Amino acid sequence: MVAIALLSCTGCAMRNASNPGVDPPPAAAILDAKGAEKRIEAQARYASGLAFELNGRPEEALRDFILSVRADPSNEEVAMEVSRRLLLAKDAEQAVEIAELAAAVPNASAGMHAHLAVLYAERGQTKDAIRANRRAIELSPGVLTAYYNLYNLHLGQQDD
Repeated sequence: MVAIALLSCTGCAMRNASNPGVDPPPAAAILDAKGAEKRIEAQARYASGLAFELNGRPEEALRDFILSVRADPSNEEVAMEVSRRLLLAKDAEQAVEIAELAAAVPNASAGMHAHLAVLYAERGQTKDAIRANRRAIELSPGVLTAYYNLYNLHLGQQDD
């Protein structure tokens, strides 16, 4: 809806191009509108998941939480919580997939990469876990969890 409003405003501004005081909105504003729609969808899915959870329907809640992260993986708190729930539900593959979506966001935090590293390690994907921990350290050298994870991964490799 927001994008439609922006696009219709863009058309108005272009029709009034002879008016020097009216500039069409920049392309970034249209792209931001698409991002806003995704965030709105994610929040609606999250709210729906909460409603299901409060009504004792955890499977439906988890489904909507997953859809929320897929709509907007930039909400790291939700992504981490959903991946934890999936891991508890013995769905490690989907837990990693959700964490990978969140870690792929351009401004993903070091904590998100460290979380992904733990999930990789749980699945025995040592090289991926090392890579994710190194990325966490690169983003924020003070993230002690990533160093601890690397230490444990290297100890585990020595046992092999």
